[in-house]
Amino acid sequence: MHMKTIYLFAITVIISFSCDRNSVIQGNFSFLVTGNVQGELYPKKMRRGSLGGIARRSTFINEEKKNMNPIILDAGNLFAGDSSGVALVKSYNAMGYDALNVGVEDLSIKNDLKKMKRLANFPFISANIIDKKSGKLAFKPYVIIERNGFKVGIVGLSNNRNINSDYTINDPVVIGKKILKTLARKTRYQVVMFNGAYDQSIQLQKELLEADFIFVSGHKEIPRKTSVYDGGAFIYSVGEYGQSIVSTKISIAHVDSSLKDISMLLEREKFIDETLDLLHGGSSVSVEKMYSGNYDMTQRIKQIKLELQSARDELEKTVNSVEFDFIPLSDFIKDDEKINSIINEENVELNK
Repeated sequence: MHMKTIYLFAITVIISFSCDRNSVIQGNFSFLVTGNVQGELYPKKMRRGSLGGIARRSTFINEEKKNMNPIILDAGNLFAGDSSGVALVKSYNAMGYDALNVGVEDLSIKNDLKKMKRLANFPFISANIIDKKSGKLAFKPYVIIERNGFKVGIVGLSNNRNINSDYTINDPVVIGKKILKTLARKTRYQVVMFNGAYDQSIQLQKELLEADFIFVSGHKEIPRKTSVYDGGAFIYSVGEYGQSIVSTKISIAHVDSSLKDISMLLEREKFIDETLDLLHGGSSVSVEKMYSGNYDMTQRIKQIKLELQSARDELEKTVNSVEFDFIPLSDFIKDDEKINSIINEENVELNK
């Protein structure tokens, strides 16, 4: 009787665990990710116009929220010095950020970082930054966020370059493996926010097999959409100074199928459609009839349409898709006046 009770209990636990993790088999969720803000509150002047600014970013995020409920993240290096920290955190509270990965440069504000953490309505996370004085983790290692029934684990990691006397940074690969193994039992998808160089993120991709996405804040070059993919987590860098925002939309038809980034395919389909429209020029006859007497153009149109069909066939076959976009926060985006008010109030306080 005792053994039977244990057996029934074990079966119940297994079933409940399975149902919890697999309760949703289709749907969608999304991320909006920034990083390398480095204390910048305002747009950065460019050759033509300007880019960035948290008031513009807030406007963009609020527009996105009308159509979806994104997970909003910052991958690290938010702060620089002590002057803009309060305005940044209060603005992030207003925008509804879900988590900040503490980057190496964030540690430079030392004791003020604890003040920023207390002020924030969102968690500061890092799985490998250790407080030297206590010998314990300085921040929460991860958070679990649920969107549309999908449980998503978010891990914070930084590179192991030790530049601060108050903290030790443990090897992100060793720590990441351990944390992700735990998270994989609790969540359906796993995300790493990594503050480090792009080549280091490639190493993470090879080692952290449980990760689905890696958002990199130490790499400042503009990311490119590409069809090249060697397996492992999708890696997306976030630019610098908060000049842009990364949007990643995931559509799941069945959780047991793999993810596929269709960003390049969509770009290809759009380009071919636009090319055909240009060739057609709004004519009342088909594009084939328009160029029927021109062999070279006829062959070109035939090849273009074959490429278009190939792209559409591949999109049609995709079960679980990932759509990545890197959106510059340009002059065309208006400021959120609520965020401007927060910035102005904090500037007044600083100047008193």
